[in-house]
Amino acid sequence: MTAEGLTKYPEREPVERIVAKHFGLQGEQVVLTNGVDEAIHLICCAFLDAEDEALIATPSFFMYDVSVQMMTPHLCKVQADETLEFPFKRFMAAITERTKLVIVASPNNPTGAVVGREHLLAIAAAAPRAILMVDEAYYHFDGASVMDDLATVPNLIVARTFSKAYGLANLRIGMLAGNAELLKYVRKVSSPYNVNGVALDCLPIALADEEYVVLYSEQGRVGRERMMC
Repeated sequence: MTAEGLTKYPEREPVERIVAKHFGLQGEQVVLTNGVDEAIHLICCAFLDAEDEALIATPSFFMYDVSVQMMTPHLCKVQADETLEFPFKRFMAAITERTKLVIVASPNNPTGAVVGREHLLAIAAAAPRAILMVDEAYYHFDGASVMDDLATVPNLIVARTFSKAYGLANLRIGMLAGNAELLKYVRKVSSPYNVNGVALDCLPIALADEEYVVLYSEQGRVGRERMMC
């Protein structure tokens, strides 16, 4: 970042193309956000109206509640039992015709529960009129992802953060990846300069340091396995 660069509004799209290429996607399949917190907010703004229902499992990340309830009072929460595993059968039973947004975190914050790919795809199929946002903020602690399913599941959107494995928490940068047609609606409710220029300059450098990310991921998974024992 140069002194001249600080005088200009940041341009997000060139870095979105770099990020998309890194993940094997097209530029229009990625929207960079001011952390995953803003990603959640934008998804709710883009796809929820006041009469719609949103569905989450609980306990989970509190910002789901905050952003959903800005748009609709109809937030359905499916409580996990004492095992804290994802309540798949009861979750599926809670899907209705009014369900327009489903948010699932895997691994979940704060429980660490992982939702299997087959369960996530079953949820997407059971709610074809809804958006399924899979929050993979803690992906590097497990390694399982539905990113490769974006091409075949039209109502799937994946959220990722660069706060954890990439060490950019203070710069507030995250991403949404999904169907290009769906992300057009997200862009309509997003500021064109929502991500600051320092973060945009740092992100390609962080992405290129794959050795560090691999090391971080391995350490994170070992730590998680020890906690689960």
